[in-house]
Amino acid sequence: MRTFILAAMLTAYTAVAGRAETIRLESVGVTLLDKADVPAQEAGPAAAVLVREGQVVQAGDLLVQLDDVDRQLELQRARIERQNAAEIAANDVKVRLGRKALELAEVDMRRAEEANEQFPMSVTNSQLDRLRLSIERARLEIEQSEHEVAAARRALEAADHAVRIADAGIQRRKLVAPIAGVVVEVKRRKGEWAQPGETIVRILRTDRLRAEGFVPAARVVKPWAGKPVVLHVAVAGGVGQFLGAVTFVSSEANPVNGQVRVLAEIDNPLGTLRPGLVGSLTVDLDGGKSVVPANAE
Repeated sequence: MRTFILAAMLTAYTAVAGRAETIRLESVGVTLLDKADVPAQEAGPAAAVLVREGQVVQAGDLLVQLDDVDRQLELQRARIERQNAAEIAANDVKVRLGRKALELAEVDMRRAEEANEQFPMSVTNSQLDRLRLSIERARLEIEQSEHEVAAARRALEAADHAVRIADAGIQRRKLVAPIAGVVVEVKRRKGEWAQPGETIVRILRTDRLRAEGFVPAARVVKPWAGKPVVLHVAVAGGVGQFLGAVTFVSSEANPVNGQVRVLAEIDNPLGTLRPGLVGSLTVDLDGGKSVVPANAE
């Protein structure tokens, strides 16, 4: 009885042209492989809408420019502050002056000591104390100047961060395409206000689609991933054939009918294949691996 049921299930999957290792899956649905809802990241009016419905875009293309006048001013101010901080951080004049003063104080101290060796008590103890104080003062002034230079360098780092933050604010006002595809909806026009998180542009990827079908687990006796496929779908003008490759075969079988889910990615360079269509999928198990990377851009 079990053999009879299995044989009845396999009648929907027929070999093509006598090829024993070719399987045909019926009722295969075509779905999107990738899509993107592009939201506004900041509030503001649209200064420019650069795309329209039906336009093909590439990943990284600018779709909508929100008004960024205030952000541009913030960036200019941050750059000026960074320039000032850079000049202060590069100024080590006080450090060099302090080192020269220390050298001079040490020379005076050596001369005083040499004078006392030749002519005892020619330099009084109070004079020696003042010379020692001059040396210590010069050392402390160098230390203070070095602290000031270090603080100026930290201020320069903070100014760099401020520039990057201001620039990031400008970039957030640019709505760019995260994927290549076709614009199917533009929800704001020039001058209209956008709210953060609100979808402004919708993009569908159409150059590569996904085919989903099911096959009895008993037919999957060796790896299918990467095997070439041909999708047959009724399109305008007849039945279209679209090439692709298997990308996934589920390791879990349905306990009711014993079938496993099969996914394939299908090339659609001309855009004639549309999501929502249903057709049949021929899997060539004898064919070599077809390289169809998942979510390829």
